[in-house]
Amino acid sequence: FDRLVDFETSYGYYRNDWQRLSSCLLNAGSSELLLPRMAATGRLAWLLDTSLPPGEALPLEWDAGEPWRFRLVIREDDNAQMWRIEGELHRGDEARPLRDAVLVLEDDVVLFPDFAGRLEIPGGSTWLEAIQEHEPIAVPYADRATFLASFLAWPQPPEVTLPPSLLTGQTIGQPRGRLLIHKPERQADTDLYADVSFAYTGQGDVDRGAGDRGEGQDPAVATDGLSAHLQGGAERAVEGYEVKFADQLTGWYDATSDHTLLRDRQREAGLLDQLFEFGLRKIGRTSYADGDVKLSRRRFADIVQKLVGAQWLVESEGTPIRAAGHFSLSVKTDIDWFELDGGIDFDGVSASLPSLLAAAQSGQRFIQLDDGSAGMLPEAWLEKFGSLAALGESRDDTLRFSRTQTLLLDVLLAEQDQVALDAGFVRTRNRLRNFDGVKDRNEPRGFHGELRAYQRTGLGWLKFLRDFGFGGCLADDMGLGKTIQVLAMLQSRRLGKKSERRPSLVVVPKSLVFNWIDEAQTFTPNLRVINYTGVGRQEQLDGINDCDLVVTTYGTLRRDIVDLKAIEFDYAILDEAQAIKNHNSQAAKSCRLLQSRYRLAMTGTPIENHLGELWSLFEFLNPGMLGRTTSFASLAKSATADDTGTLNALAQAIQPFVLRRTKQQVLTELPEKTEQTLYCELSPAQRKNYNEIRDYYRLQLAGRVEKHGLAKSKIHVLEALLRLRQAACHPGLIDKKKRSQGSAKIDALLEQLEEIQAEGHKALVFSQFTSLLSIVREQLDQKQVTYEYLDGRTRKREEKVKRFQEDAACPLFLISLKAGGSGLNLTAADYVFILDPWWNPAVEAQAIDRTHRIGQTRRVFAYRLIARDTVEEKILDLQKSKRQLADALIAADDSVIRSLTTEDLQLLLS
Repeated sequence: FDRLVDFETSYGYYRNDWQRLSSCLLNAGSSELLLPRMAATGRLAWLLDTSLPPGEALPLEWDAGEPWRFRLVIREDDNAQMWRIEGELHRGDEARPLRDAVLVLEDDVVLFPDFAGRLEIPGGSTWLEAIQEHEPIAVPYADRATFLASFLAWPQPPEVTLPPSLLTGQTIGQPRGRLLIHKPERQADTDLYADVSFAYTGQGDVDRGAGDRGEGQDPAVATDGLSAHLQGGAERAVEGYEVKFADQLTGWYDATSDHTLLRDRQREAGLLDQLFEFGLRKIGRTSYADGDVKLSRRRFADIVQKLVGAQWLVESEGTPIRAAGHFSLSVKTDIDWFELDGGIDFDGVSASLPSLLAAAQSGQRFIQLDDGSAGMLPEAWLEKFGSLAALGESRDDTLRFSRTQTLLLDVLLAEQDQVALDAGFVRTRNRLRNFDGVKDRNEPRGFHGELRAYQRTGLGWLKFLRDFGFGGCLADDMGLGKTIQVLAMLQSRRLGKKSERRPSLVVVPKSLVFNWIDEAQTFTPNLRVINYTGVGRQEQLDGINDCDLVVTTYGTLRRDIVDLKAIEFDYAILDEAQAIKNHNSQAAKSCRLLQSRYRLAMTGTPIENHLGELWSLFEFLNPGMLGRTTSFASLAKSATADDTGTLNALAQAIQPFVLRRTKQQVLTELPEKTEQTLYCELSPAQRKNYNEIRDYYRLQLAGRVEKHGLAKSKIHVLEALLRLRQAACHPGLIDKKKRSQGSAKIDALLEQLEEIQAEGHKALVFSQFTSLLSIVREQLDQKQVTYEYLDGRTRKREEKVKRFQEDAACPLFLISLKAGGSGLNLTAADYVFILDPWWNPAVEAQAIDRTHRIGQTRRVFAYRLIARDTVEEKILDLQKSKRQLADALIAADDSVIRSLTTEDLQLLLS
């Protein structure tokens, strides 16, 4: 009982004496619990006259029936030409004027003179209080429009009974969310604030009523809310209304059409829920609140993207943000290029394609439209179209693509609706799509030897490129005779008209100069070949136009580019073209300066590390095909092995320009290759040394990465991984004083080599570290084992290769992986040892292919020596999980180190 009431004590003068009086205040919600109990005991009574003693109070009964409900009753008074608004309490068929009630406890209890009962006030107590104070309220007929408009604007309307003269047409409006975003008054605030409202266009569900004013409606019928007075009348929609989400008005009245537009509270609630689902947060109504909701500045673009996509009306600092609509495109053919025209419609305001791409390339999510509003670039368009379309060249209001970009443009348009293509584009596209149907070509006259079937296909593909004027990359596996195919093509060019003959230039690593000259002498002895390297080469420039093939190196090209770029070659050919993978290198820049009718690249690994290398290669082959460096870089950065859409599109675009065959596909007669990992257990001393280095770098890197982030710590990460790799190989790589100490890996290698030598086999030994090879040489010298050695400083490489290939007394060849991992033909070996793993498995595969190639008649065994429980074992794990990117394009591999994450680093240092 104490929880239901608050007691008060006072003193009053009663019957000629001051007496102590007690009273209590009923707490909110307590009357319905307390009063029935008091009435049941006879202690609930009215003291209508306070001068009478309490014993003369009138007892009240409690009415336990249905609650009484408050409603408005509007009656016509034609004599006075006005409506009279009165209050009424009703339940079922009973009805009593509001004035009969002695006391009304808000939305709780009503007390009549003889009984008390429960009370409900639909819509709130505002109208009840107004009626109690002013009943009846008189409204002149002449003020009908004003009254209806005011009545709808009044918050929380109750039940009402309307006469026919106040009936109107009804439309339940369709609200559209509107968000007005603005900066907070406090500059340090990390959030943006916004006001929420709902815009009504008047288009909605029309509720037809009984008819015109004064017909077909019983004025005594009470209904919920305002549905009664919204029936009948005109059906024309009312437009152009807006309401704050917290406002309580019910709707709007239009006197011209005698029509009422009702708010749809349920849809409004759904829009508010949507707002919070997108990441906005509601804020309280305080004196310092800057809006209804707030959103993170950091998530502004993402949230607005969702809102605009959900048809919200959004303004930011007074600038309307429009949603993207219809997207139109057309393609026209010119002599050397295609023009792509089009744009996007933003709610009636259009934007041209170049302006869209310019905004996308600068990282913007919005574009400034001509009417001053901002257009929201659609996310799906940015992902599927923007990055690739940016590869074109902007000209006026169009985008220009070269003919080498035909399939790239075709990919861009594949998923777009209503694209207008002219006949020239369709014809060129279809020819390129059918490039797989190129005809094989036989060996030309004067070619000594017989081409294999896949090599004849390669020769036909080279002619296909020449017919179109395109450059291409012959990307066959190592050992499939790329040089022979190109020599056959050059021989066929020599058979053409003498007036059209020009020399061709082939640029090769230094180690391959003799190989090209030997192969040319063997297969195309009629070709006049010049070795443009070394001292005295300048003397050959005068007669260069009289030869068929000029062989030079990347280093010589860099030094002599001023002279060589002045010569018009027939073909400019790059062998081991991964040498120009860095587009900013002097080698890449020099190659792009060459003048030639046709361009060709040869490499078994078009991509060794990342997609940027593909751009550098194609910028030499077909300048401009993959756009500017910056536009392609954004594509390369976003593309991952899981991004099948982008990768498939890019693969389709470059497909005609890259010919890739693997040994498994075309050399079924090639002996089997077996690859195996040999795990070596570190000795206690070497393990202790390794663990000390690992623990040192783990502690050092943890603090640096946490403070600066992984991206800014890459140089320190690489240093740590280098030292750990060296420690896993031999302690002498870290400390020269320990060169004489043992190493589990060197011991395992020497044991394997001794067995292989005893059985009469030959082996190649590769390592990234020349210092490790030096330690192996010392061991072999002590054992008086004959071997050959090659690294970047080696001279007369041809002699060393020839000795290993032909001298049975030379069973071993020690090779630096960087200097001899490509371009060498070492089929005399049938065993290969990789002393230390590297991030890119493709580099190791090239080393193995020095012997597993055409001409090999024996089964090849390749071994990777891995120190167990070291960073080397972890590198193998990362190779397996991160080698899919370029496979999706042309079957090369992604560099693990470029996509290294913090989790990967923790794995490597574990």
